[in-house]
Amino acid sequence: MRFPPSYREFLSISNGWLIEQQPPLLPVEKVAYLRELDPEYVRLWLEEDYMYQGGEILMTLEPFGEGETFACNLVDDIPTACLKNAVAIGVDWTEKAFLLLDPTTVDEHGEWRAFWLFRYEGPIVTNSFARLMEFMYRRNTER
Repeated sequence: MRFPPSYREFLSISNGWLIEQQPPLLPVEKVAYLRELDPEYVRLWLEEDYMYQGGEILMTLEPFGEGETFACNLVDDIPTACLKNAVAIGVDWTEKAFLLLDPTTVDEHGEWRAFWLFRYEGPIVTNSFARLMEFMYRRNTER
């Protein structure tokens, strides 16, 4: 599989990483479909009673790019096809949090939608791996 440009650029510099308070980014040889890493987790997320029910969650740091949101509703923003095809590039097994790339949503630059999926909160959805990393960095530095 050919990954999106911003993720390939990251891999040319670092083959994964471990950062406190973040899901670690996996080395490329451990990247896999979420459905293969944790099929039960995907099944549970797709059941309506397990989905985050708190409505939209807003985590705004500044205005976002076209087609990008950090306010999202799992049912509307992450369709079933996405979860079934999502590529897990980062995993925190303790917190059941996943950094995912969505090969079903690709922009005109070849970037895949990226998101951080949590067990008990609404996901953070961005339009690229680079933007998700920027968001996570800025979120941690503002704490």
